Amino acid sequence: MPSPTLFQSADLSRRMLSTTYTKTATISLHIIDYYSSKVYTTTSPITGYVSINTAKDTNFDTLHVELLGVARTRVDGVRSPTKIYQTFLKLSMPIRESSYPDNHIFEAGHSYTIPFHFVIPNHLIINACNHSTFTGAIIDEHLCLPPSTGIWDRDDLSPNMAQVEYSITSRVIRDHQVSGKQTPIMKAVQCIHVLPAFAEQPPLNITKTDRLYTMSKTTTLRKHALSSKLGTLKVSATQPAAVMISADGHAASTTSTLLDLTYEPVSNQAAQPRLTEVSCKLVTKTFYSAEGIATLPNLGDWVGPYGAEGQGSYANNTRLSSMPVCNFQWRHNSTPQGLDNSEYASNIGTDLENCGGSGTGLRRVWDNAPPVYYTGNLQIPIKLPVDKKMFLPTFHCCIASRVYILSLTVSVAVARSSSTVTLQVPLQVGVVLSTENEDRTEPPSFEVTSEEAVAGSDPGPRTLQIPEDEFDHDALPAYRDVVL
Repeated sequence: MPSPTLFQSADLSRRMLSTTYTKTATISLHIIDYYSSKVYTTTSPITGYVSINTAKDTNFDTLHVELLGVARTRVDGVRSPTKIYQTFLKLSMPIRESSYPDNHIFEAGHSYTIPFHFVIPNHLIINACNHSTFTGAIIDEHLCLPPSTGIWDRDDLSPNMAQVEYSITSRVIRDHQVSGKQTPIMKAVQCIHVLPAFAEQPPLNITKTDRLYTMSKTTTLRKHALSSKLGTLKVSATQPAAVMISADGHAASTTSTLLDLTYEPVSNQAAQPRLTEVSCKLVTKTFYSAEGIATLPNLGDWVGPYGAEGQGSYANNTRLSSMPVCNFQWRHNSTPQGLDNSEYASNIGTDLENCGGSGTGLRRVWDNAPPVYYTGNLQIPIKLPVDKKMFLPTFHCCIASRVYILSLTVSVAVARSSSTVTLQVPLQVGVVLSTENEDRTEPPSFEVTSEEAVAGSDPGPRTLQIPEDEFDHDALPAYRDVVL
């Protein structure tokens, strides 16, 4: 289908129409191959045209067609709410001066069309993040495009306090003759759904200062509240692989996390606890701020909602599964933890030497042997209900962030009592890069160019030669030598 000529009429089918009317003019945005649930991702093209009709001759100076990305946050403080917005993306369609109508006048009764073409970029420009940060890695995170929020056909678990919006905007501008102030006399806006690609990242380095996560936890087991201690149960989890969402947001990969359990009874004759159930829920955490965020808010000690520092957070829970445990088996271990068999045998030999090698000494060594302990593993599958909710990718922009936490609760029973252990494990949600636009012509990547240069270049033999006379100097050249 041929593209419409600048400032001439066109007839295009399968387009999205966004029209704004005034008393004397009509301006419309037409996006080709658009529908209400259309999703754009990284490298997706956005093509269309702007249509302008006027009832009378209308003077103007410039016309702008732009792809905009804006993030907005609102922090409800003690005195008054603080609102802030950031235009992190602004792509302008270039329009030549020679393409404007004669004398910059839209004539009455004529229809004018202005085609546009945009491509969703891979990254933002460096000036998109101009506030101070603790490390350069934070800037790299802030230069990734965030996804659209609040406009999906399913609940995307986003609060009103943090919103991200993408739109195609067309404005007809008239300059004031005296002050030079630019005034829009016509404007049309069409919001679009953007779900950028996010590759899987390395696991987080979780420390004790990261209060949002609990990777390991130990609890004491008793018959009842007032009874003596039966033993200690330690549950640890590994970070699962990322859940990768499809480019349209309607499908997701599955992942799993591994639970490591260790039970240390106070007596060798004590019974092992019985695992009864493992429940899993997904905690969606959205952070927002009234100023540029200098760190990753999910790490360290982030303030709670309605913080005095102009920061806040919003949490939403999604129940994933509740799995009864039927085939779990404890493994019996008699070697002390942190001490392998060779070290244990070496220690026994040392004790025998101290005892003089008698049989009585040998019995004392085994009588003082440490108690047994039990270990076990449990694989927990993770599947997100993408048919019911819209799970946005994990992202960090300058004033808002989205992260996910797996809340795993392990229920055990011992004697006539029960106990639970809850872990908070980070889960990354990414978005796969769409293959729909593979045929689109674009510059090669740095890696591809480097490989081609190495494979196709022939440096030839190395040669030595006497330098030319102009470089044969015993000292640096003088000013008169280099100035013509």
